[in-house]
This record gives sequence, C-alpha cells and structure tokens, in this order.
Amino acid sequence: AAGVPAKADLEAWARYLYAASYDDGAAAYFDGITQLEPGECARFTPGKGLKRRRYYDLADRIVARDIGVAEAAAETRELMVDATRIHMRADVPVGVSLSGGLDSSALLACLDLAGELRGGVRCVSVDFGGDLTERPWIEAAAAHHHLRSRIESYTPAAFSADIQPMMWHLEGPIGGLMNCALAPVMAAAREEGITVIQDGTGLDEAFGGYRNHHNLYLGLALREGAAHAEQALDDYARNWDVSPDHARAAAKAALTQPGTAIDGTIPVRPELLDAGLAAHYRPTTPARTGDPLRDALIDYLQVRKIPRNTRMKDRLSMAYGLELRLPFLDHRLVEFALSLPPRLLFLHGRSKSIVREALAGDMDDGVRLAAKRSI
Repeated sequence: AAGVPAKADLEAWARYLYAASYDDGAAAYFDGITQLEPGECARFTPGKGLKRRRYYDLADRIVARDIGVAEAAAETRELMVDATRIHMRADVPVGVSLSGGLDSSALLACLDLAGELRGGVRCVSVDFGGDLTERPWIEAAAAHHHLRSRIESYTPAAFSADIQPMMWHLEGPIGGLMNCALAPVMAAAREEGITVIQDGTGLDEAFGGYRNHHNLYLGLALREGAAHAEQALDDYARNWDVSPDHARAAAKAALTQPGTAIDGTIPVRPELLDAGLAAHYRPTTPARTGDPLRDALIDYLQVRKIPRNTRMKDRLSMAYGLELRLPFLDHRLVEFALSLPPRLLFLHGRSKSIVREALAGDMDDGVRLAAKRSI
C-alpha cells in the first residue's frame, strides 16, 4: 500500500541466521523499511523529511554503587512497587499475564503491595503440559494473593494452527515456545474483557536472570581469583543441579564464547550458511562500560533480547486489541539494577537474587526461590 515492495533486508536476515540476533538495529527485515532503535525518536517535517535523534543511552546512565544487601533489596522493592503502581493508571479493565516464573509473580506481588489488586485484577496464563508444565507455580502465585488465573492449554496442534497468522502479525522471526503461546493468552484476555495487559518482562535482563549471565559472572570471579569465587562455584552447582566440574567448565566457556543462548548453549551453525548470505553479516556494536557483565546485560536490554521480545509481545497484543504494559522496564529500575555490585545479582547461587530478597514474605516461596526455567 505504501509502494514499498516486499523484499528481504539481507543484512537483518544474515544477523538472525549467523548470530541468532534480531531486532538488534534499525533494519526491519524488509528492504527499505527501518524502525527506531532503543532511545531514539524522530520528527517528520514536510519539505525536510524525517530526522532521527538519540535521546537516551542506557550505558551513559550507569553509575556503579557500593551498597549492601539490605539497602539494595529495600530500594529494589520500592522501585518495583512504584513502577507497577504507575502502570495501573487506567479507566478500563486491567489484567496480568501470569506465568509460573519469578517475574510475572513478582509483578503480582508488587501490585498487591501497591494496593492495586482491590479492583478485581484478572490473570491469564498458559500451560504446556507434560514436563514443561508450570501449572503448580501459576496456581501457587495466584493463590498467594487470593486470585485465580485462567489457564489456557497450548499443544503442538495449536502451534501448527497459530504459526501462519502469527507470522502475518509479527512480520519477522518468532521467538521461543512462550512467545508462540502469547496468541492464546491474548485471545483469552480479550474474552475476559481485559483491555490493558501487564507483563513482567525486564527483570531477567536488568537483574541477571539468565544462566548464561550467571556463567559469565562466575567465570569473571574465577579468572580474577575473587575471595568469594569458590563459594560462588559451589552455590552455582547447587542451584543449577550440576557438578562443580560442570559449573567450572560453563564459567570458563562463558569467557570465550559470547553470543550463547539464555541457557548457555550455542544456537547457531554459521558454517552452514550460503557464502553469499553470510557476506551480508555485520555484527552489532556492543556497549562498553568497562564491566563485561554490565555490558552483557545492556546488550540484552538494548540489542539482543528486549527489542525482539517487545516487538513480539506488542504486535500480538495489538492483534487482539490489547494495550501491553511492561512496568519492570521503568528506566529508574533498570538503571538502579545495573548500578549494583554484580555479586548482589547472584547471592546464594540464585540468579536475580536481589529481587528474590526484595520480595521475601510477599509472594509464594516456592515460586520466589525456584531456579530459572527457560521455555
């Protein structure tokens, strides 16, 4: 309709196939179409065209702080509760996308602390059944706040039926299983009369929730000979249920193999690509704060993870006429998280540990202390 032919942007597709990185820049999969990058805005003036400018760069806002556990937990809690309170401003029904993980359960806990559950907030969830079921954690998280969640089942047959309309709405690569299941979650929310849907995205990326970031933290501690390194190794092994030798190997690999998936594995085989397509590959420029772990988290927030997640979540929510809100991407909370000493993110061998400390007593402990599950 705009007169732009549907032709592939080969540089965008090469980065996706070569490095499993997508939505990581201005390119938008179609040649001749670009998107604003994180922290950018644009002004269009007749006769002068479009002018883009960057108004925010996360790396420039990080100031390392020397802070203890109790103070960090208290400030984390305060910022999380205030962010969720702000995002409840609405004159239409608001719901929560509730998984069995820490982030959405923390969102529910913060809404309770903010006094925002009195209006009958409804929860919508998805269950994959079998070994991937999160139903026990979903029900425990909701029950802690005297709520119930509508749980939709997602099967291979449902995926087969959903994939074509999902591709039409997303206009780009689809993410993992949880992202694929957003369609029935949003459809169920719409059936429940929900207009605004809250989502817990952001804590993993800001507070070190993924195993590959834990691997990097441990690798740096061991390489530097930190006093706490061996204890951190034992804690890691216990939390992830692996041997100390496995933990040491994973930590060492994290120092030499950037670009791993969230579970620490390598998801691509660039040697299999056609040479012509591989020639279009251009790596993105990583952040440079002087701290490898902070740089990795910023990379997830502004390049490798949050941009693609928000594209998928935003477009699938819009497909069902819902407004998506992501309170934990509040810039104050993210900036504070990245200012913390790295050890506060991995206390007792648990990822996102300062968030777990912040909400002790305010959510179900089975959910709060559970190891990260990547679906």
